[in-house]
Amino acid sequence: MPLSAQEVPLKGLGRFDGWRDNALIGYGLVTGLAGSGDTRRNEVTRLALRNVLSRLGTAVSEEQINSRNVAVVIVTATLPASANPGDRIDAVVSSIGDARSLAGGTLLMTPLMGPDQRPYALAQGALTAGGYDFETNLNRQQRNYPTAAVLPGGATVEASVDTRLLSAQSTVSFLLAQPDFTTAQRVSEAINASFGHPLATVRNADEVVIAYDRGPAELAAFLSRIENIPVTPDLSPRIVI
Repeated sequence: MPLSAQEVPLKGLGRFDGWRDNALIGYGLVTGLAGSGDTRRNEVTRLALRNVLSRLGTAVSEEQINSRNVAVVIVTATLPASANPGDRIDAVVSSIGDARSLAGGTLLMTPLMGPDQRPYALAQGALTAGGYDFETNLNRQQRNYPTAAVLPGGATVEASVDTRLLSAQSTVSFLLAQPDFTTAQRVSEAINASFGHPLATVRNADEVVIAYDRGPAELAAFLSRIENIPVTPDLSPRIVI
């Protein structure tokens, strides 16, 4: 027997297709590690540092680089669908070499790319590490994961994502977070009842397609009205073993 449920705004049950966060990734260098960075056997680190110094006008060979104050890292971030150029987002930095710790380090300017290989943000700044790793008198102490760190608000958005909510067929799709045919049918019926004529149809258990019959300037108001329509989701009984 289905459980009773309360009405909730439609936006509490899912999202519009095309309106989602986007993953970003980059490859960079962290400096200022006071001896806890990558060892000399990491050729990738030496090459990356040489390239950075070369871009800054200092020519050195890989053989001249002998420092454990640097680590090569992967930088990741999440770009919200609503982000605009100039907004700041958090980034996560992870060592990919043999550095012992990123504590106290500073990430050099790192482009963060989207799946389309376009740069959407630039990350740079002092890291906040979640642990430590140090050694005194042959006694090594480590806590949590010092080879991963965060950069709060350290990435600046340079380009926004092209968000397309309206399809070529002038339809908008609403995607349910929890696929369910009954809930999808209720969503469709609630939308049609709100507008007074059939606009919405169920495509499958997690998608309701809505026909858009207005001008481009009215799309935001149209979506706002839809996402605030109250719907009672279907709740299936849960078996606890």
